[in-house]
Amino acid sequence: MIKRILPLILFLTIISNSFSQEDFSFERYLHEKQLCKELTEYYYQDSLSKSDINTILKKSDELNFQSLQYQKSQARYNALKEEHSIEKAKSELENMVFLGYNLHSKNDSIFIDLINQDSIIKKRNEATNYVIFDFFYSIKKELYTTKDSITFSLNRLALEPSRRKIDSFINSYDSWIGYDVRGPLHFYKSIFGNGIELLTWNMDEVMLNKYYKQILPNCQENNENWTLAQSLKSGQLSTGRQNKYYSKNKIRGLDLSFEGLNFKDDNTLLTINLLSLIAQNITSAKKLNIYPTALWGGSDYYKYTTSLIDKLLLFGAEFDSINLVNEVIPMDENEEIANDYYFVFEVVDK
Repeated sequence: MIKRILPLILFLTIISNSFSQEDFSFERYLHEKQLCKELTEYYYQDSLSKSDINTILKKSDELNFQSLQYQKSQARYNALKEEHSIEKAKSELENMVFLGYNLHSKNDSIFIDLINQDSIIKKRNEATNYVIFDFFYSIKKELYTTKDSITFSLNRLALEPSRRKIDSFINSYDSWIGYDVRGPLHFYKSIFGNGIELLTWNMDEVMLNKYYKQILPNCQENNENWTLAQSLKSGQLSTGRQNKYYSKNKIRGLDLSFEGLNFKDDNTLLTINLLSLIAQNITSAKKLNIYPTALWGGSDYYKYTTSLIDKLLLFGAEFDSINLVNEVIPMDENEEIANDYYFVFEVVDK
């Protein structure tokens, strides 16, 4: 009896560990995006050493996000091809074709006869939701006009009507149309991505908040790319400038812990990451002023401002570009969303 139970316990332990290792947080996403950046550097080398190949295979093994699987197979394919591991390289190339890659490079010529490209493309077509694909393809045709296959021009008059169409189309579905339903993501390329990004164009704060709250859990479940959440959050951070009653930009929804800001919280980390990018991109003649708000209600906010500044600097912001102003800012009396901002900011001249 014990002999039968032990393998079962071992099996359940392995399954339990595999589930516990799934991490689709924004922190993990930043890590994997950095790995992709490092892997890309190997594409430009004339040849790869044994050490290079081992590094590529090891780093690519860490890529778990669905949105990064094409990059993962591409990196592994190039390394295994250099290593002359034909069968393994073929397997990675098959996955690339399924995700949308078309064989056209001279370097792929030895594999053309080794894989059944028509069969893979058939599976890709079966996995593709063409209702979604065709809709966003029609949006692309409305947005961009061309006289040839190279020169495209943006039809700005179509921006707002297209955004409304996308909003209506998405809301006709019971659940978010993320990577889990739209098939091989590389095949869609920018057709879906750019269309969805258009949602944030000229969107008011209420709508931004609605979509951000919808997108965030889908990112955490790995069926949406964190770039969309970043785009929506960027919109949130900038809408203060559009509010004629409230001139400051609201830093929404930061999660507080006893030690300071809780950077294990996805929204908190994503928000401060983008705020750091704003600080990094302002000119030397500008500075980022950060103020506490009346939401503190007289509570001590020193350790929270300290952890905020420390994280901004860790993400790459320059110390001289950030200015913490010890002036409590009143809440927005015309707020249409919950008062959930402990800090506000503005970019001003030094």
